[in-house]
Amino acid sequence: DALLDARHADPGPGETAARRDVIGRIFSAPSVAGILDRLAAEAADPARPDAEWATAVRRDLLARSPTSLAIAFRHIREAETQSLDQVLARDYRLACRCLDGHDFHEGVRAALVDKDGAPRWQPARIEDLDPNLVESHFTPPPGGDLVLPPRSQMQAVR
Repeated sequence: DALLDARHADPGPGETAARRDVIGRIFSAPSVAGILDRLAAEAADPARPDAEWATAVRRDLLARSPTSLAIAFRHIREAETQSLDQVLARDYRLACRCLDGHDFHEGVRAALVDKDGAPRWQPARIEDLDPNLVESHFTPPPGGDLVLPPRSQMQAVR
């Protein structure tokens, strides 16, 4: 920790700092569908300074796996109240489940194997997503959850 702390440098404002208000307003929606709706509303008024940005973000999100969007949305929201160990265990859980699912392999196929850039997500639209499918990703994997040793034990290994 001391070694890393000595090398810390303030990176300055990030690229999203200027859009903090609009990002907060749009991404505070209670669902992925709500976020998409708010982006559409922002994009619909060309007089709004962030209309072009909203159009591009919405287009990007619509190109992604609806299942992955819903999983990420829930995971981020729930991580706010979890410890780092709980979040890392949940990350492991989600990674295991996503590797077993259709959309991960389809994304790899579309981007790296066939390189056609045309993934066929299952389901294709967020509106068609079964909540049980999302819920299944949050269940423990067959081998059990990841268990991390306590920090003191990890530091003792050094």
